[in-house]
Amino acid sequence: MVGRSVEGWEKAERDLATNSQVLTIAIDLTLSENTDIVFKKVLDKFGRVDVVVNAAGAMNVAPVGTQSADAWWENFEVNVRIAYNVSHSYVTVAGGKGTLINLVSLAASFLAPAMSGYSASKLAVIKLGECLDLEQPQLRVFSVHPGMVVAENGRGMVVEPFKPFTKDSAALFGGLSIYLSTPSADFLKGTYLHANWDVMEMEEHQAEIIQKKLNKLAFLNGKLQPGGYPWSL
Repeated sequence: MVGRSVEGWEKAERDLATNSQVLTIAIDLTLSENTDIVFKKVLDKFGRVDVVVNAAGAMNVAPVGTQSADAWWENFEVNVRIAYNVSHSYVTVAGGKGTLINLVSLAASFLAPAMSGYSASKLAVIKLGECLDLEQPQLRVFSVHPGMVVAENGRGMVVEPFKPFTKDSAALFGGLSIYLSTPSADFLKGTYLHANWDVMEMEEHQAEIIQKKLNKLAFLNGKLQPGGYPWSL
């Protein structure tokens, strides 16, 4: 478990330590040399890195011009820079063989006031995942919206406007993470998905998902082709 501090992690560490070995590291992951340090420490203790869940995130929301430029850019400094640093160190230090799950957000898919920095940063992480899937064939990369998760035991973020819709459990994303670490999920490599989507239904339709690129990013709705767009009117 890695974060800027270990404060508040005591219960999580105790829960995990019941059946597992736990290594807790307090470090700033916005510095690439620090992600190198983390992977080296993990390799020293465990010998290999099978699965990485990147849950680091910042959510500074306000209309453009009503918060500081630094606050807007913090969305990218945390969400995108850490995603890249973790990916870079996974490849260069740990060999780039395993599963990388980046927590992203449904906010990357819609427009809403005050969300420009957050939405754009999460969209950038999804695109980074697609590029990694192309460049690093041994690294299984997934971009996952974890659902609207209830904050429990002092863990999780409470966003007041979203509270009426917050009904998912942390175990839902946890279970999906385990599934994504198996070969059964290979057809979803490099894609975006929600924790509350039906995995068995996706497996049943995996040929269509792959052929139509149903959970890959699209650039424009318009058809870019020789002769221009086929106008209907």
